[in-house]
Amino acid sequence: MLHDQIAKSMAHDKNKFDYSAMARHLNFDKQAALYIVADFANLAQEMEHRTLTEHALRQTFSKLGPAVFGKGSSKVLPFDYLTAIPAELRATCLNQHLANGNGSRWLIRTDGDRVRAILDGNYPGGANERGDFENTQYLKIVQSFIDEQPEAYTDLKLVRPYVSADEMGIKISWRDVSPFRDENGGSYAIGTYIGNSEIGTGKLKISPFVQRHQCENSIIYDRDNALEFVHRGSFAAMRTQFKAAIGKVLQAAADVLDKFIEAEYEQLPDFDAVLSGLALRHGWSEPVKMTVAVGTEGKQTRAGIVNGVTYAAHSAYIVEPMKQIEMESLGGELLFAPTRTFHDLATHARRKVAGLN
Repeated sequence: MLHDQIAKSMAHDKNKFDYSAMARHLNFDKQAALYIVADFANLAQEMEHRTLTEHALRQTFSKLGPAVFGKGSSKVLPFDYLTAIPAELRATCLNQHLANGNGSRWLIRTDGDRVRAILDGNYPGGANERGDFENTQYLKIVQSFIDEQPEAYTDLKLVRPYVSADEMGIKISWRDVSPFRDENGGSYAIGTYIGNSEIGTGKLKISPFVQRHQCENSIIYDRDNALEFVHRGSFAAMRTQFKAAIGKVLQAAADVLDKFIEAEYEQLPDFDAVLSGLALRHGWSEPVKMTVAVGTEGKQTRAGIVNGVTYAAHSAYIVEPMKQIEMESLGGELLFAPTRTFHDLATHARRKVAGLN
């Protein structure tokens, strides 16, 4: 089932490499590309020059903050300023700060000719003996225990899977739950969302999710019932942890479904103001707000707002896969939010209209 995603991830892995170095041993050239000394990079002759992605550049500015503002400082170097000045001047500044790096060790994660991340030197990850990086390893773990009992997972489906060179978001619908059907005859499935970032934007996470078959909405709940892991230990140990975690999360997914059925009957006063408040809080464009409204299916209930948000997650207005997952997670957050949250959203919208915010 996951074979295509594994193949895609392995193809990305062929271009990846990790370097570990003291900050003071690194340097930027006149084009502000990072270069790595030949003997350090295990190369025969040349140095490796690599440009930094915006993400890696922001991480660099964050890591160099203490070198400028003092050890223990949480301040970061100003991104807008440093990216606006000439590259040669930026390189001079950064090289000076690298020399004052307080003995810090960095992990430089590369993908071809780009630096995709600058992480702490103790980052728990990296390629195994097969050359598989973390995302590939996790996908293979999941596939391995699916292969053990294929007859136990006859309802198994992938829901809009996403695998890039840096991140993955895999939703697996493990089984249909036929006893639960809404008034339109729609059925549900429960499953797990498995997400990971190799560039420092998030740990390995397994969260419960509910799939509403009628409209293909997915609700991800990544708060109380989500499990996070740090990549440590052997493949066998990780596989055991994964299998136990998925069992726990599937039980939690059943609880999410129970909550969603209950939410079908919870009316939300000032529903339009709640919707406007959400749009203001999350910076939605007018088309996204209107798409959320369509997705509520005219129901002014907690389930209605959850349906609206998760419906918009796979609309034409939200195309980045990780942004879609964020929207689906927002649906899960709203499903379990205290009632007071909706009152506050409505109040915020009314104050905005009155010019009081």
